[in-house]
Amino acid sequence: MTLAIILAGFSMFVSGMTFVVVLVLLGRKDFQYATKGDLDEVRNLLAIIGRNQSRLYRYLEAIDAHLGANGHQVLGRWVQSEQAPTGD
Repeated sequence: MTLAIILAGFSMFVSGMTFVVVLVLLGRKDFQYATKGDLDEVRNLLAIIGRNQSRLYRYLEAIDAHLGANGHQVLGRWVQSEQAPTGD
C-alpha cells in the first residue's frame, strides 16, 4: 500500500512537471516555425538547383553527341557486352 502511494505521488510529480514544461514552451514569444518567406526561399533554391541539373544534363548530352556515342555513354553506366570474357 505504501509503495502504491509513493508511485502515485511520483507519477503526479512527473505529470505536473510535464505540464509546467509545456506551459513554458507555449509561453515563448518567438517560435521557430517556418514562415512563408522561408518556404519561398527554399522553393526558389530548389528551382535554381533543378535548372542547373537540367543544364548539366544538356551539356552532357552535347558532349555525348559530339563524341558520337549512342545511348548516352557519358550519362549511363558501362555494361559489359555479352561476348566479353568473364575471366574464369
